[in-house]
Amino acid sequence: MSEAGVSDEIAKRLGGWTRDATALRYDHDARSAELREAVERAAGAV
Repeated sequence: MSEAGVSDEIAKRLGGWTRDATALRYDHDARSAELREAVERAAGAV
């Protein structure tokens, strides 16, 4: 997510993480795609 310009705080909120170490662990392409799909589904439900 960081490569896409998403701030660390927003990435942590989207991922449901509270610790920076946890966010860094999951900040990779596979997880980013999963989160993107979830956000797109949520946006479509509004």
